[in-house]
Amino acid sequence: MEQKDKLPKIPALTISGGILKQPEFALEFRIWCHNQSGGDDIYVRCDTLKLAKEMRKELLKDKQYAIVEQILGVVWDNKKHKFREVRIEGLKYEK
Repeated sequence: MEQKDKLPKIPALTISGGILKQPEFALEFRIWCHNQSGGDDIYVRCDTLKLAKEMRKELLKDKQYAIVEQILGVVWDNKKHKFREVRIEGLKYEK
């Protein structure tokens, strides 16, 4: 699962909240992973929703992570002038 390095530079710390109805408007997709040993949490960036779904499947198999979060989209919030992580409406996960 290789991705082109075309993702914009978006800081790890963003504001959050909201729902994205059209995933094609996301600047990137993120999957947050919480370390089993209590170490630092990480997130994986993907440039397409398809790649994010594939990556999440792989992360769920990795026993290093206690929790693998749902996929979030990152958008630009015009009111706050900051990047925002949002849930993606209707996104279904395979078990």
